[in-house]
Amino acid sequence: MEFVNELANVKPANVIPDFVTTVDEASLYVAEGVERNFADLERRIDLAETNYFKRTGRSIVYEGVDLKAIKNAIIDKLKKLWAMIKKAFEFVFNKIKELINKVTSKFQSKDDIAKRLKNADPDRVLGKVHKFLGLEDLLSRSGSYMKDIHLEASHANSYFVQLAAANKKEQKALNKASGTMGLAADNALGKILVGKDSATSVDAIIKKVQGEEIELKVSDVIRKFEVIWKKSVDYGYNVKRAKGLYDDEKKIVSDMQAKVAAAKDIDTSAFTKYLGRISTAITVVTNAATRCLATEHRELVAVLNAARSVKEIKAEGKKAKNESYVNSDLDVLFDF
Repeated sequence: MEFVNELANVKPANVIPDFVTTVDEASLYVAEGVERNFADLERRIDLAETNYFKRTGRSIVYEGVDLKAIKNAIIDKLKKLWAMIKKAFEFVFNKIKELINKVTSKFQSKDDIAKRLKNADPDRVLGKVHKFLGLEDLLSRSGSYMKDIHLEASHANSYFVQLAAANKKEQKALNKASGTMGLAADNALGKILVGKDSATSVDAIIKKVQGEEIELKVSDVIRKFEVIWKKSVDYGYNVKRAKGLYDDEKKIVSDMQAKVAAAKDIDTSAFTKYLGRISTAITVVTNAATRCLATEHRELVAVLNAARSVKEIKAEGKKAKNESYVNSDLDVLFDF
């Protein structure tokens, strides 16, 4: 069928325009690109199948060359999905690298800043930051968000296995088992897709992950200086934190491609339903994670920038106060 050759019309490399400068704005373009990617697939398939039914009075049965073509079209959309998710990660880390390069050229050495902090007023507020206590869970391949997506992916894969079954009897048995998993998968994705659109869902996750905003004093920064420094100026450390999420999402998309390729039958409405839901969930988690990473980095860099200009104090009483502290809100902020 000619229409399957026209399905690939999204250019993932251009999903984020060159004029975009913020991660928040970039995430909107990625979400729009992913939505358009699968909406286009669904629309074209629906149009072709409707026209075929009007002409023949029969539903399309995909087989032979047509089956291969429609599977290739679906796989192509999955490849474009991953290209856009990859672009979102690349964008945020390019922004983090740019900011690191900009600020490190102005910073004194790590030891100089640490010494300046040690001799500064311990009660001086250096800035406000969000706690981000849920960020490591969001970035982790074993975190609660990816577990929920994995459940939906497993449900979809069970359906794809069903379509690859040797005969109708085997397909029916697999379909019954899949139905039980479906309810749990719907409940799991409901924790991620909480709004009417992906933007609402992203905002809900960000609000939950970033937590409350608190003041960061000199004494707080001294206690957590090593981790604050790494998060602020160590590019490799930030990339490593997100690698679990990146690798896990890549594997989910890759596994779905393999299952589609192995299918011996096609129910296009089910395919677009599963793939659309999973792609939206992955996009929501990616956009929430990249925006939280960017915000946390920006806030901590601002704190270090304030720290490099603090004035030393001479009063021994103040110095003594700096060396003893009372447990504060910050004690759990950077524990991993």
